[in-house]
Amino acid sequence: MSSPYLIAAIGFSALVALSMISSISDVFTNNALLAQDAMIIQTQKHHELLEMKVLENILSIQNKGINPSTLKEIRIFDDRASMLAIKPFSEPGLRIAPLEKFSYAPEELSVSDFESKTIVGITELGNMFTASLDKLLATEDDSTSMINGMGIASRIIHANYQGKLIYGYGVSGVSSSLKPYNIITNPADFAAQILDSDPKIILTIPKFNTEYSYVPSQNALQQSGAIRPNVLSYSQSRTVGGTGIAVQGQEGITFSGTGTVIVKLNDFGGQLLLFETNVPANAQLRLEEFNENDLMNIPYNTSYGWSVWSSPYSSIHPSGHVHGGCGAPYTVSHTLSLQPNKSVSTQYSVKRINGASSYTPTVTTSTSGQLRIQSISETVNVGYCNYGLLCGDSSCTWGWSEYNYPNTHPPHIPIPGTVHVFDQSPANTLHLTFGPNYQSTYTFPAGKQMYLVAKPNGNAFTIKATVFDLKTTPYLKITGLPENVPYEIIKDGFASASGMAQSDGTVTLLLEDINISGTNQGGIMYLYPASTKYRGAFSMVVFDNLNQMTLHVPSQENITYVAHAYVQIPIIGNVTIGDMHLDGMPLSYLNGDYSSGERIRVPVIPGYKKINMKINGIAASITISEVLGGTGLKAITPSTSTITRYDGDGIVSSISATTGTVAYVISTADGTITTSITATISGSSRIENSAYFTAPPPIPPAPPPTDPLRAYVDIYRNGKFVSQKQIYFNANPLVTNTGTVSGSSSTVIATYTYPQTVINGVLTTGAFAGDMIEFYVYANTQADGPIPPIPSGHTLTSHAGKGHATATIHGGSILSS
Repeated sequence: MSSPYLIAAIGFSALVALSMISSISDVFTNNALLAQDAMIIQTQKHHELLEMKVLENILSIQNKGINPSTLKEIRIFDDRASMLAIKPFSEPGLRIAPLEKFSYAPEELSVSDFESKTIVGITELGNMFTASLDKLLATEDDSTSMINGMGIASRIIHANYQGKLIYGYGVSGVSSSLKPYNIITNPADFAAQILDSDPKIILTIPKFNTEYSYVPSQNALQQSGAIRPNVLSYSQSRTVGGTGIAVQGQEGITFSGTGTVIVKLNDFGGQLLLFETNVPANAQLRLEEFNENDLMNIPYNTSYGWSVWSSPYSSIHPSGHVHGGCGAPYTVSHTLSLQPNKSVSTQYSVKRINGASSYTPTVTTSTSGQLRIQSISETVNVGYCNYGLLCGDSSCTWGWSEYNYPNTHPPHIPIPGTVHVFDQSPANTLHLTFGPNYQSTYTFPAGKQMYLVAKPNGNAFTIKATVFDLKTTPYLKITGLPENVPYEIIKDGFASASGMAQSDGTVTLLLEDINISGTNQGGIMYLYPASTKYRGAFSMVVFDNLNQMTLHVPSQENITYVAHAYVQIPIIGNVTIGDMHLDGMPLSYLNGDYSSGERIRVPVIPGYKKINMKINGIAASITISEVLGGTGLKAITPSTSTITRYDGDGIVSSISATTGTVAYVISTADGTITTSITATISGSSRIENSAYFTAPPPIPPAPPPTDPLRAYVDIYRNGKFVSQKQIYFNANPLVTNTGTVSGSSSTVIATYTYPQTVINGVLTTGAFAGDMIEFYVYANTQADGPIPPIPSGHTLTSHAGKGHATATIHGGSILSS
């Protein structure tokens, strides 16, 4: 036989699968014709019914179906599932008309008797029928109907799931797109499967750096625990340009009034503090280091601002300029200049102040790296013709000399007053800019004097700081949650943390677990009380969604497996099921009393081939391959996965989303499986990373495109990874990448979009009889986060980032033969 018989799960009806394939394009006509043939075969298979019985050591086979059946071979196994004999029928096989019956003695099938044997008949259509033994049939109770149901009416059902996987250690973890196989690379003692359809409880977190208790009756968080004391204080204050004041209190430093209020903070060098404040939108508050302009002491002009530099002009001394024949007054222009080389903001002005009068000199600037005042100059006309002695350092001569008109004998010629460089926003090292609902940690530099500079603008607000230890101080603690409940913490629509509560319902997170800082102190918590979850030692964790259970299965690597195929066993009569297991692995949660019309759904787990149980106390078993039905056609149902990331004190370096579907086949003989795949996929992603500096930076360039959309097929044999084949790659998305500036921060945004694309692939896989081969077809989009550049002459203070990625499969088909 050149290829094995194949049994596969059907996710949609064959008609839906056919229409899905046909609608793609004429390019895929061959696949559509194959699907049509498969649909006919599928209908015949559903109607095929052979009754196989052993009575008084004689095997009888009767066609109870509506169409003729062709029996290809009979296989006989012992009680250890080892094959004892095989009887193939000459081509084209044993044809059995409806109601026709054949009988065989043991010696005709090369065995001595049928006692404790499993006898399986395999038809041309790929169905397997198992003979009922006489000792079970003789009881004529509910178990007889149950065995018949298992052997004939039992079928594989298929389930598709969309969602995400959360896994980690303790209470904090990471999230990724949900796949049938998920390799766990980090240490883990929990995993949770969050399906898109799972219900969730939404809780508001008013602010972080706080302890809460969960109140289920109110569906809310209630603040609990001691409030950490404020430690922020100052030694000196100054107000300019208004009537503002600073007041020290137990809750922090309160600023109010108008103008600019400056406080000289006490020494916190080397300490990590957590700041909390709520600065109104029309007010300002900054943490600065006065390394360039000492605002606590330099003069302030209410009209022009801070005098960050000042100097008078030098005097012009008579030069002994000689003009022969001069008999009348004359004038000569003289230019005086100063070279401050002073850095300023764009809100600068240069004035010469002489008493109550002010003059505007000529100014030259440079903008290389930072705006600087390079030179200041003014031109003055002096003159009067006078004949007399011109004396130098060692001698005198007679000639005409210049004097500042109308003075006739001045010692020098001055330009009166003082030249000032004024700045409304003097340049200093800016460490933090506070805003509305602000909360963030900051480590004070050792040996630096720090100041708070506030512009209340008629408002009143308080800033508080508490001592914070990154390794021990909880940034968020919540008690009283449901035990081991999976959760996510959302900030501005993006996931910033995920994990699972402890068994006592407590979640304690450090700052590094949440990555939230800056504006907006609060967030949202999602609880998933109904999601399937597991906590304990890892190896392989199986998510059994239909039964809402998890299984811990020994394996050589840490992995989660989402069961997508189930043996559905119909119940006939009233039965008690006990000692349910898969090849020795207990499935005790399926034990119990069942009534007629109910279904037992046993998860198909790679590597496990036989279902064992007791039916009303009578031992029974069935090999999974005996009940698998189908033609090898799988319609791909539409699926989408979106993953988000938020980092308040770092960049989002990359983000990825994966979505897909899985098909499987069971080989009944050694050979090669050929699989044809057709699908329509699309994807998108967006990452926004910001950098914060001590001064406004230039606009950054747009980042280059780096995001590809790919489609893969992962192949597993009996639960073990065999190979991966890339069937599509596109590194040319529709790109909208930008760079922007806002205040002292720059932001680079990378946005990629892939419209719907039809993909195709054909692959072959070797298989042995009884192998379960799984094909996981998926679309993946992955984006690398752009990094804001650090301009020359600028000091970086922090980063922040957020992003999301979406991968979608719109439909398609998987056809194996």
